[in-house]
Amino acid sequence: MDIAFTPTMEELTGLVYTKKFFNILVSIAERYSLEFVNLKRIPKYAHDNDGYMSARTLKQLQASALSIDIQPFSYAETLNWKVIKLLDKFKYLRSLELKGEIDTWSIVDPVLKKCHTLETLTFYGLHIGDFETSTDRQEVHSWVIIHKVIKEFSLKAIEFKSSVFSPPLIEYLINHVGERATIRRSASNQDDFMGPVNL
Repeated sequence: MDIAFTPTMEELTGLVYTKKFFNILVSIAERYSLEFVNLKRIPKYAHDNDGYMSARTLKQLQASALSIDIQPFSYAETLNWKVIKLLDKFKYLRSLELKGEIDTWSIVDPVLKKCHTLETLTFYGLHIGDFETSTDRQEVHSWVIIHKVIKEFSLKAIEFKSSVFSPPLIEYLINHVGERATIRRSASNQDDFMGPVNL
């Protein structure tokens, strides 16, 4: 491990059955003066369904990319919320992938409010509750004002991969990103490019 695990590594895959493995990764990383910012994935802990152990370790290693399963409306009561609470501790987080099934687009807001260095945001296999489709632009705009959503000008690209297209979420994101950001929807072999965000 000492020879193989270096700051240039991007991925470690597999399944781990002991927490000692993660402690070893951190102890190796502490010997380097460089951060492990290229690291995007490490093995999953077999006894950790929500990925908290992997996320905490990635935070300690200061990885630049992270993938999170966001949960339904009761998300705040799950251990996944512990992962989300760590996001502002990722000093070099540039890429974030959100996947899962949620009841409302507004659940995305507390996640993004923890991320101030993001450059790319990907929604993968995301499904939002059907009742959300009735939300209009004015409702979203009012919500954005009430909840004091601020623009994150570091965020340059947003992509929807195999995800249900949600106009309310798009409207929220337009209010969250800078004028030069792009929003793209990818479906099978075809891209639907929405172009630069015009406010």
